Parts: sequence; structure tokens; C-alpha cells
Amino acid sequence: MLPLSLRLSNFLSWQYMPTPLDLTGIGLACLCGDNGHGKSALLDATTWVLWGESRAERQEDLIYQGAREMSVELEFLAQDQRYKAIRKHISSARGRQGKTELELLHLDGPTQTPITGNSVKHTENIIKELLNMDYSTFINTSFLMQGKADQFATAKPTERKNLLGDVLDLHKYDRISDRARVKARACENNANRLSGELERLDTEISEAPTYHIAAKNASDILQQVNTELDAAQTNVLTLQEQSGRHREELMAMEQAISEISILIKELEQNSHRRTQLWKRINNNKAILDSRTEIEHGYANWQKLLYRSNELETKREAYERLAQQKREVEQEIELEKQRLISFSEILKEQISGEFEPRVAAISIIETSINRLSIRQTSLEKEQLAINQISESLSELSDQIQLANILAGTMSTSQKETNSRIDLISAAEAICPVCGEVLNEGHRQEISIQLKLEQQVLIKKIHAIKNDLQNLTNKESRLTNDVRERQSALNNQKRKIDTAATEAQINLLSAKEAAVTLSKTISELENINLILETGAYAEERKSQLHLLSLEIKTLAYAPKQHHEINIAMQQNGDKYHQRHAALQYAADAISTDQEIYEELTKRNTEYSQKLEAHKTRSMDEHISPEILKKSIALLKDAVFVVDQLQQKSKSVSLDLQKATWQLTRIEALGTTRETLIANLDQLNSERNVFQELSTTFGKNGLQAYMIDEALPELEFEASELLSKLTNNRMSVRLETQRERRSSKGLPPRETLDILVADEKGTRPYELFSGGEAFRVNFSLRIALSRMLARRAGSPLPTLFIDEGFGTQDAEGKSLLIESINAIREDFKCILVVTHIDEIKDAFPFRIEIIKTEETGSTFQIN
Repeated sequence: MLPLSLRLSNFLSWQYMPTPLDLTGIGLACLCGDNGHGKSALLDATTWVLWGESRAERQEDLIYQGAREMSVELEFLAQDQRYKAIRKHISSARGRQGKTELELLHLDGPTQTPITGNSVKHTENIIKELLNMDYSTFINTSFLMQGKADQFATAKPTERKNLLGDVLDLHKYDRISDRARVKARACENNANRLSGELERLDTEISEAPTYHIAAKNASDILQQVNTELDAAQTNVLTLQEQSGRHREELMAMEQAISEISILIKELEQNSHRRTQLWKRINNNKAILDSRTEIEHGYANWQKLLYRSNELETKREAYERLAQQKREVEQEIELEKQRLISFSEILKEQISGEFEPRVAAISIIETSINRLSIRQTSLEKEQLAINQISESLSELSDQIQLANILAGTMSTSQKETNSRIDLISAAEAICPVCGEVLNEGHRQEISIQLKLEQQVLIKKIHAIKNDLQNLTNKESRLTNDVRERQSALNNQKRKIDTAATEAQINLLSAKEAAVTLSKTISELENINLILETGAYAEERKSQLHLLSLEIKTLAYAPKQHHEINIAMQQNGDKYHQRHAALQYAADAISTDQEIYEELTKRNTEYSQKLEAHKTRSMDEHISPEILKKSIALLKDAVFVVDQLQQKSKSVSLDLQKATWQLTRIEALGTTRETLIANLDQLNSERNVFQELSTTFGKNGLQAYMIDEALPELEFEASELLSKLTNNRMSVRLETQRERRSSKGLPPRETLDILVADEKGTRPYELFSGGEAFRVNFSLRIALSRMLARRAGSPLPTLFIDEGFGTQDAEGKSLLIESINAIREDFKCILVVTHIDEIKDAFPFRIEIIKTEETGSTFQIN
């Protein structure tokens, strides 16, 4: 990833960046400026826009104070293509989780093609694939983060190995190993399933003799039952024929009796209908006799109905016009009330809102001046705190020197003790002349060494007292700086918040003064309209036209009401009598024909009734004879059913035994197939298990890491040697002997051992400037190795602080080393505030922060 341009908005101390930070063509540059001015914020913005991670624990901590939304835009080069990433975050009120948006664009000249994923996580995965690294790999290879330059060195051995795996792109072998492990597990599961299936098949095949015996017994029993069943079925057929004849004779008698009952009912119903029909014929004759009177009354009713319909048509138009008139009158009154209400609202706004806000302008301006004075005093306090911080840095160097001197003195004391022990031994050799010591010479040298030892003890005691005093002073100064800085930050936040609110209130008051004048003019205009009545002119004209149209319609509601009452009183009577007259005229001839037909049908029903009475008197037909015949038939059918059920049961047993024998014969072939499949699965499982182990972390990956370690060790030692004038070198060990378990192989590890003039010691025993040089050498070696394996220079290296622990010679060596590795990177950005380091770079990006505008930059 090679950054090309960066733009920030409300990110940490960067409130607004009018022009983006253009890094095109800058190979080696220094980001410089005072502490807290926003140098590291530019690097945090770069990692946040790409991976959503930075030094801050929460995204809300990155937002500029007083703002709710932040954004970062980064144009960068990856795989020889230009891209732009835009990440925004909006904080939510009441501690809820905010909203994050991430957009990714591919740039081809002026064309911008979106390649954003379906979600923020999806887009971050696309970026990781483009860059071929995640945030953890970046900060361990390309970014020496402030306070975390030793992140690789202080990590656990397994974490160091994982990081090397990321640098060597070994994740693809993890995926191969995982896939092989899944396939091996699937083969094993299938093999277990087939083994269980084989056990089941063997159990079933062993039951074949039992099924042979069952089939033979069932066949013998079935033959005997079928013989008995044939005889029983012949008997049932004979009894069925006898019972059928008895049933037919009895059914004929019952049918005659039933028809007699039906004929009697039909005769009664027919007689009743003739009586009703004769009454209806007489009523219709009476109605036809009043035809003239009914038709005259019905004609008068029809005239009233026509007049009512005519008035009903006018009524609809009348009611529609009246409704429109009422609506127009309401709209005119509503417009008047609206103007009155608006007038009252404007009066309340003038007296209750605008006039008090305008009166507060002078008070707000006075408050802003007071806040400006307080901000100036806080800046002086910040300068005083910064001076104490610089004193703390110098005090830290003094403590480090005291520790080194104490260690040197302690080593000298041990050497003196060793020399005393040597000369105390019998036949000891003189360390000066090389001859055996006599007693006098031994005492002389012993006294001299003891005097040297006492001097060393006094010096060590004095150094420890000085070291304790320096440590106590450092602790007091650190607590003082922390408390004063915390109090100062609280005051700054309060004053910044108050100043922002005052500026907002001042702007609002000035806007209120302009609005007040407009509102007074608007109120005067509304009052004039109400006084002259110059409102709703169009509606008033419409009201006049509606009144004329209603008058022209000439609708009489009272007359319409009287006609409707008269129709309601007599209408039903005339209508019903006219309908009855029409029905009587149509029905009288038909009713007379039906009456004659019913009379004829009565005669026929009487003749049929006499014939059926004669048939129902036969004495040779009896229900008791039929019951005896049916009882014999049921007994015979029961015997047949029992024999059939027994035949079915025995047949089913025979079929089951035969089917089981056929199935067992087929299971033998299946068993042979399962054995072949099981052998194949076990073979595949072994292959996949071996592949999983080979491509796992302890297989090919461990081998590749071991192969890469000499390269990393050489690069780190070469750079560390330059940084220490050939005094120090690095060795990496991947195995460590176990302390208590004898006979076990060495434990896998990744230890960092550092050699200097005092011997070889673990990295953890170094501190201060020496530890930083080791860290710097390892991190640059990682970056170089990553570049070499990628086949091209690494695009970017960020170095954030770390120079404060170095003496003058160490700083000079670091600058020399950075210049020596600049060919390995397309862009190196170094963050510092130390003057002698600023002047060592061809480009300087000066960062300046003000309370009004936040952080700004200038490229020199």
C-alpha cells in the first residue's frame, strides 16, 4: 500500500483539511511538530480508513471534540492500481453504537468505479485482499507505532511465529490443512458408519437357517387350510341362494305395504290442495269484481309519484348548492381566523423570542472576550507542563545511566570476589608475575583487593542512593504532570464548549435581529388586511354566485315533504291492490284447470289403493322364516372368514420368510461392496490426515519459517551492527531445552537472543536505547524480508517516535540506517519532534495546531 493523498475531517485534532495531504513523489519525509499537534493522528487515520483500527479503543474517541461525525479519504496505490477508500463514522446519542460507512473506489484517470462490498466487513475483506495484509501484519512490518515499537519482540513466541506466517503468506497452507482435516474426518465418519452397517449385515445373514424352517412349516399349514376353505365357501353359496329367495318375497310384501301408506298420504294431500285451490278461485273472482275502483286509485297514485320524482331531482341539486354555500362561508371564516391566529403568533414571537435574543447580543460578546482571555492563560499553563515533560525525559536518561553504572560496578565487585577466592586457594598463582604465591605476597594482594572491594561497595551504595532519589523525583514529576495535564484538559474542554456555545448563541442573536424587523413588517400587513376585509376575495365572489343559482332553481322543500307524506300513507295500499288485481286476472283460469286435474287424480289413487291391499294379505311370506335363513348364512360366513384370515396369516408368514431369504442372499453382495468401500475410505483418511499434518503449522509451515529465520536473523544483525558500531548482533532460536522432562524433545519456540561485549542474553534483559535499536532492526528486517519475497520494494514504512531513548551517537546511527534502507521502500514517513532529526530529511511536513482551526500542515 503506497499512500498518495490523505484528507481528514473532524478526526482527532484535525477539524478541517481544505486541501488533501499530497504524498506523491515523497520518498523520505519527516512529520514534525510539537507534542499533541496531530502528527500521529495522520498515521492513525491511515490505518483507520483501511482496516477500521487505530490506537484508540473506541471510534468515538477519534472524533474531534464537539463534533458528531468524522471522515477520512485515502487515495493509495496497490498492485499497480489506484484506489480510494472513504470511511465515515457518526456517533449516536445516549451511549448507543454509532453508524460506520466504508466506500471503496477504483480510479482509472477521471473514472471512479465503485467496488464497495455488501457491508463494511465485506469491504474491509476486499481491502485486505488488495493489500495482502491485515492491521496486525501492517503494524508489525510497516508501522513502528508510538509506544509499540517492541510489539514483535515482546510478543509471545507463538505470536511471533504467527506473524512470520502472515509475512510469508502461510495462511493458504492453513486452508489446505483445514480442508484435508475436514475430508479426513468425513472419511473417518463414513468408515465408522460402514463398519456399523457391516456388523448389522453379519447379524442378519446369520439368521438364514431360521427363515428356511419357517417357510417349510408355513407352506404345509397353508395347503390344509385352503382345502377346508373351499368346502366352507361352497356351503355359503348354497345358503346365500336360499336366503336371497326369502328376502325377495318379503321385500315385495313390504313394498306393497309401503305403497299403501304413500297412496293414503297422497290422497289426503290432494284433497287438501283441492280445498285450498277452491278458496283461492273464489277470492280472485271477488277482486276482479272491483277492477274499476282499483285502477282509478292506482292512476292517482302514479301522478303523485311523477311529481315526487321531479322534486327529488331538484332536491339533489338544491342540497349540493346549499352544501357548497356552507363550505364557502366556512372557508371565508377560516381564512379570517387564520389571519387573526397568525397575527397573535407573530406578536408572541416578537415579544417572547426575538426581542430578548436581540437584547442579549452585548452580554454574549462580553462572555466571548472573557473566554478568549482564559484560553490564553491555559496556553501558558500548557507550556509550563511541556517544560516539565522535557525535564522528565532528561531525568529518564539519568536513571538509565545510573542503572548501567550500577550494573558495571556490580560486575566489577563480582570479579573482585572471584580474584579473592582464587588467591585464597592453595598453590594459587600470582595474577601479575605468574608464580606460586607465598603467604606474605598472598596477604598483600588480598589486602589490596579488599580495599578495592570496599571502595566499590561505597560507590555502589552511593549510586543506589542517587538512583532512588532520581526515581522518587521522576515519580513526583510524573504525577505532577499527569494531574496538571488532566486538570488543564478538563478546563480546555469546558472553555472550548462554552466558547462554541457562545459563538452559536451570538450568531443566533444576530439572526434574530434581522428576523425581528421582517416579522414587525409582516404583522402590520396582516392587521391592514383584517381591517379592510381584503381576504378570501375569490371565495366571496363564489358565495354570491351560489346564492343566485339556488334562487333560480325554485325548489319548494315544504311541497316536496307534503307529497311524500301522502305517498307514504296511500302508496302501499294502491300498489298492493293493483298487484292483486293483476295476479287474479292471470291466475284464475290456471287455478280452475289445476282443480279439475286434482279431481281426476283422486279417482286414480283410490283404484291403486284397493289393488295393493289385496297383495299385502299373502300368508306364505313371513319375516321369521327369513331370520332363520339369515342366521344359518351368518354362521357359514363366519367359518369362511375365520379360514380366510388363517390363510392370509399363514400366507403372510410364508411371504415374510421367503422375502427374508431373498433379502439375505442380496445382502451378501452388499457386504462385499461395503468391505471394498471401507478399505477405500480408510486409505483416503490416511492420505488426508498426512496432508493435514504436512501442511499444518508443525509441518511445511514450520519448515518454511525455519528456512526464513536465517534471512531474518542476517538482516536484523546487519542493521543492529550498524546501529551499535559492531557491538551487538541478533540470533533467533526455534527450540528450547525442557527443564524438568528428561528424554523429551526440545520445546518449539521463537526466542530472540542478543549478543554484545558482555555475552549473549535474552532480548527481555535489555531496555532503553539498546532495546529500541533491537526492535528497530527486527522490524526493518521483517519489512525487508516481506519486500524481497514479494519481488518488489515495500511501498510504505511509518516510524512514529522512539528516538528520545537514544544518545547523540544512537540518533546519528538511526538516521544513517534509515537512509541506508530508503531504497527498500517507496515512501518512508518518520514522526518526531527532535530538532537534530528534523534536519536530516529531504522533506519536512510541519504540523501546527491552533485552538480555532485545529491541526494544519505545511510541506517544506
